[in-house]
Amino acid sequence: MKPFNRLRRVAVALMLGAWFLVACQPGEVERGATASESADAVLPGAVALAGWEMVSQPENFGPENLWDYINGQAEFYLNYGFLRVDTAEYRAESGTPSVVVEVYQMASSEEAFGIYAAERNPDDRFVAGDWNSDGRDTPAVFRPGNVTHYFRFTNTQGPADAQYIWGESTWLPVAGNFTHD
Repeated sequence: MKPFNRLRRVAVALMLGAWFLVACQPGEVERGATASESADAVLPGAVALAGWEMVSQPENFGPENLWDYINGQAEFYLNYGFLRVDTAEYRAESGTPSVVVEVYQMASSEEAFGIYAAERNPDDRFVAGDWNSDGRDTPAVFRPGNVTHYFRFTNTQGPADAQYIWGESTWLPVAGNFTHD
């Protein structure tokens, strides 16, 4: 596996994990409320990201200055109960590409899911199945653009537990016990 591809996968997993960690917290926040945490409290630190260093100062943006960060999309996020975004740039080692981690806080988990649903890859094909024979159905996604299947083995948030490149972009995922085990 090429180092950049591994770096990109780690970066995507970190961004999604951080986004879901903050955006999908149980309970509701009053619309228009301000977040009490500092950027340092929600962004991954050196201990959480061993081997990575923060190469920019953390920044945060609220409803009053979101246009400064995502001009052109700010209204879209504000309509979904946007409260705040904390952001910082990280690099694994000097000379490697950097990644920007963005941690969004929305007014409710439903509004966070609304942003996710609107921003996700529209070609993704979702399916649930018992991928590890533990008797529970868990989610999987087939992404035709890179013919990759992403599997979760628990019904919790987080990155894929396994992924495989297999098939053709025209395939439709189907779950079933085809080996009768």
